[in-house]
Amino acid sequence: MKPTSSQSAYVSSSRKSISSSPIYIQNEDVSNPFKSGALRSRHIIPKDLYIPVGCLRIHNAIKDTSIVGEKRCRRNYVLGPNAREIEYPSTTLDALKQKSWILTNHIYNSKDENSEAVQISVLPEDVARKYHLSASSDIRKGLKAIIDCLDGSFEVWNGNFDTRSPLEPVTSAMMDDESLFYIFNTLKSPESRPVAVSDAYASEAIYDLMNDGVGGIRTVLYPYQKRSAALMVQREVVKRTSPDPRLQKFRGPEKSFYYNREEGALYDIPYFYEQPRGGILAETMGYGKTLICLAVIMATRGHYAKIPDGYLAVPTEPRPQVGSLVEMAAAKTVEHSVPWVAYFQAYANENYDFLNCKNALNDQCGQYVERLPVAREGTRSKQSPQIKTITLSYSTLVIVPPNLLEQWKGEIRKHVQSNGLKWLEINGSTDVIPHANELRQYDVILITKNRFEQEYRDNDQHTGKQGRGESVFRSPLTDLRFLRCIVDEGHAFAGSSTKTNATAMLDKMHIERRWVVSGTPSNTLIGVEVGLAANQTNVQEPSNTINHEAALSARKTQDPAQEEKKDLDKLKSIVVNFLKIQPWCNTKDNDHADWAKYIRPLNPHDGTRGRSATLRSMLQDLIIRHRIADVEVELPDLSNRITYLEPSYFDKLSINLFNAVLAGNAVTSERTDEDYMFHTKNRKQLDVLMTNLRQSSFHWVGFKSENMQEVIKNSTKYLDNHNDTISGDDRSLLEGAIRVSQQALETPAWGAFSTLHEIGVFVNRFPENACETWSLDSQITSPLLLGTLQARKAQEFVDKRLSSKDPTEGLGGEGIRAMSAAKKRASEEEKTVSKDQNDQAYIEERKLKDKSTANLRTRSMKKRAKLEKSSPLAETKIVGFSSAKLSYLVDRVLALQSSEKIIIFYDNNNIAYWIAEALELVAVKFLIYSNTLDVNRRAKYLRTFNEKEDFRVLLMDIKQAAHGLHVAAASRVFIVNPIWQASIESQAIKRAHRIGQSRPVFVETLVLKDTLEDRMLQRRRQMSFKEQTRAEKSLLDDHRMEDMIKNNGFLPMSSAGVRPPERMAKLDIPQQLFGRDRTGLFGENPDDGLVGMADAEKI
Repeated sequence: MKPTSSQSAYVSSSRKSISSSPIYIQNEDVSNPFKSGALRSRHIIPKDLYIPVGCLRIHNAIKDTSIVGEKRCRRNYVLGPNAREIEYPSTTLDALKQKSWILTNHIYNSKDENSEAVQISVLPEDVARKYHLSASSDIRKGLKAIIDCLDGSFEVWNGNFDTRSPLEPVTSAMMDDESLFYIFNTLKSPESRPVAVSDAYASEAIYDLMNDGVGGIRTVLYPYQKRSAALMVQREVVKRTSPDPRLQKFRGPEKSFYYNREEGALYDIPYFYEQPRGGILAETMGYGKTLICLAVIMATRGHYAKIPDGYLAVPTEPRPQVGSLVEMAAAKTVEHSVPWVAYFQAYANENYDFLNCKNALNDQCGQYVERLPVAREGTRSKQSPQIKTITLSYSTLVIVPPNLLEQWKGEIRKHVQSNGLKWLEINGSTDVIPHANELRQYDVILITKNRFEQEYRDNDQHTGKQGRGESVFRSPLTDLRFLRCIVDEGHAFAGSSTKTNATAMLDKMHIERRWVVSGTPSNTLIGVEVGLAANQTNVQEPSNTINHEAALSARKTQDPAQEEKKDLDKLKSIVVNFLKIQPWCNTKDNDHADWAKYIRPLNPHDGTRGRSATLRSMLQDLIIRHRIADVEVELPDLSNRITYLEPSYFDKLSINLFNAVLAGNAVTSERTDEDYMFHTKNRKQLDVLMTNLRQSSFHWVGFKSENMQEVIKNSTKYLDNHNDTISGDDRSLLEGAIRVSQQALETPAWGAFSTLHEIGVFVNRFPENACETWSLDSQITSPLLLGTLQARKAQEFVDKRLSSKDPTEGLGGEGIRAMSAAKKRASEEEKTVSKDQNDQAYIEERKLKDKSTANLRTRSMKKRAKLEKSSPLAETKIVGFSSAKLSYLVDRVLALQSSEKIIIFYDNNNIAYWIAEALELVAVKFLIYSNTLDVNRRAKYLRTFNEKEDFRVLLMDIKQAAHGLHVAAASRVFIVNPIWQASIESQAIKRAHRIGQSRPVFVETLVLKDTLEDRMLQRRRQMSFKEQTRAEKSLLDDHRMEDMIKNNGFLPMSSAGVRPPERMAKLDIPQQLFGRDRTGLFGENPDDGLVGMADAEKI
């Protein structure tokens, strides 16, 4: 058998035992494959410096009885990986021996006379360097091939083994088959060791954190928060080292050794790298990570950053005359990095000022010098300065997403005493960053990510852009050495795979301690308790009784390879780009370690790519988070249930129209070529159609009369042309499509919804003299069908005239004007829609346009007369809506709003618009957290909802609710349409179910019975994590779900549905339309009642 190059472990035929004499290294160039490693000196290497690693197992596969030169010949083989037989002897082994990299010793097998073993001892590279012996790439390649073939069992080493037993590789793949999810959730909980902290001030800070002694903090931390904060401080000040992650520890026959399996390098003692002074704070969502960070900042307030190793301090200039005692004391205080800020703050709380002392201290600052790169010769760039002076500071730079700025400010106001923290907010693009001398006197600089990115204005020499007539730009942020940098929601900031201006700016800065704050550093690194939030429970079985261990066990083994690769790549970006952890961040010419190669190494024994066993220890060194069982606080119960609703007539009609379009297309295209909607080339249009189909369970007005006429035409034509050949199932589909389309065309209300882009409200006993002009479908029915917008216009008109003799006088004319305005508005919306529509996508007009959310709340609500109970208008009542989900929401909001705050999660802006119109109709005060609003207004709305009692309902875009937001004021959560991705649902629920929540949280997901969304939710529960991952972006990526959509039958619709009482979704309690109490509702200014941003107290 001819050996392969990848397994060139060829063994010498020599049977001589290892000599007891020392090994001599000659200075001659031995002719062998390792010429590059030729020796030029003579050294003696003691035998005991070699490490016994394992044995080559040799057996006689063929005996040749022919006589050659009077000698008997045998062909020997070595048992290699995967039971492969590799020919023996080998010139490679001889060359390694001659180079003194290995020692060999032959032993016989006492159990089989036809087999033997060769004991291999290897010279570690760290020992070889002492003898000026270096390992070339060829040497390492040869060693790797040999070591891969070694058996590490004691039986083989002692010559007492069964030849039939499989090879036990000495470096058997130490790969972890645990999933990242499992590792993340089973990391050891934080435990600080103050005795390991030699810095007296840091040790005192840890003691204060653990014993509620941190000055300036209003809030008493939970025990788990104290432990996390204390460990953060400990990791910041204690120099920690860890062995080279490229090396794995293996046990040889006599002692352990460290081996780089990828390179073939073996060491006696590993190289150690210094660990970062920081890491990832990953306490689960809603468990107070911001408070933990504030506690760390307050506990270390005034602690100065140190001069980094290898840099020289700027000597203090001698005074021209003897300084005052205050000046000399201040100089020594700063020179020795004494944290004086908190000391004087404690006196300030007792009304002692010490202004002169503080001014003298602020005048002092430690500095060091840094060499700057010099511009390349031949360029037009000016010569860069040779050195730059960096000033030490005690400031913490906090970089936050724009939508979380207000939340951070709110947390400071809530948890830190007034004047307990000196902080600066830098937000707008025009906000100027102060000079370094001013900047260094702030405890916290709170800056948005967008504003931070603006500071990067480098040229190709990284020296700052220079415009004509301008000096070179240099950000004040680069003139300080910050004590620490905290990046909130850092999974998106520091975890970006591409280098952004923000990460480039960080590279220019000088930061001693770095922290990423994120409860979900990647898609997989997420707490098990968060995932369980999406599980259906009930009041009798709250979620906090769910067995977390069972949920962990279900995902103990590795997740899909592609998903884990993405998560590991995101983790790499945090490790390399932000935390700067060696050797991963080293340059290629400076001991660089390839992340992909070592974190997901190749197993030489089976050829698969696994994951390094060192990953768990690395994550343990990086991440601070508690196991859920170790958190000494119980959140209120969480009840998450599905509320099944009977679809209304119009719900069924909307859903069936989509089914008609899909069925007609499938049959007439004969499910082939690009005409078929499910063809791969139509995926983009199909995704749009699926989104619209799901929206139709609430309300849909995107189909027009001509669309349905086309369905009828095409279906009828196909039936006529293929009457004899069409299958029974396809005939039934086309007949259903024709029937449903005709039913829509024959329903005036559907035509009105489609034309005027409205959702219907049914009103009993509407003033008879105005029914004709206000009827949405021009039908005089009882109850009367109006659009919600028109109903509110009628309500407004009458309410303004309640003090008059006949409040309804002129109501008919107002109806004409209202309907005319509706038609004009619809016509304008149609023009916008037509620009974006194509032949295979149906698009609904946008009701909630940019910045229109604020205008939706702008109503002139001056004080008005009350409606007498005896008035006939008191009997004019809203009895239902055309949407079952809208009727249910209105009922529940009216029943709950007096005692609980409510979040309604929606996935489409039109849905938000229609809900908002209905809530205004019944006089409910609400806010919309929409993607159409700018960041500042969204932040204002969120703070208002959390802090003001009169705002009871928050409509929130589900896509805006994924990370970081705190909405614990709400205890009722409604999800309008079921969410395909369980992780998104869980994260949305955790906005309310978190620390600070004092009530049980009740979550309801609204589902129409026996519809596609009902089956979709059932399918989601059945899916494995692997299936969920594969179909994460679209439900069409799940084959079973795709089949369900293709075979989605028509919902049964009774002909009685055309009668008004049966076609609406009734309210449980009819609601008065006119004269409702609107006290405290919106005024003419949309900002009335909102908590402003400009009035935020500067602490």
